[in-house]
Amino acid sequence: DIHTRAGEVVSSDGIVEIGQTSQMYAVAEVYQSDINKVHPGQNVRIVSDSLPGELQGKVDRIGLQVRRQSVVNTDPSTNIDARVVEVHIRLDKISSQKVVHLTNLQVKAVISL
Repeated sequence: DIHTRAGEVVSSDGIVEIGQTSQMYAVAEVYQSDINKVHPGQNVRIVSDSLPGELQGKVDRIGLQVRRQSVVNTDPSTNIDARVVEVHIRLDKISSQKVVHLTNLQVKAVISL
């Protein structure tokens, strides 16, 4: 993302964001009541309406903070104040290559228990 254009004052956001895309990750929000079932190394299937098929990955690390969910849901019956923990999922090499151009894509992750 470019934060500053020619002639603009540089803000605290900096000039530009550059990401390392050779290894892609997904960040899943897991309900606090389910987080004790999640462990590093578990297999994860990832799907999105924007992608054909599935992506594959493994739980890489689990956040240490419970917070309010940030993923927007269009279902009016969804609990928007749900308490969640971020789970970082490392995509395998083939899946990383498929989404190298899709940073910040909203996905659904299914963690194998």
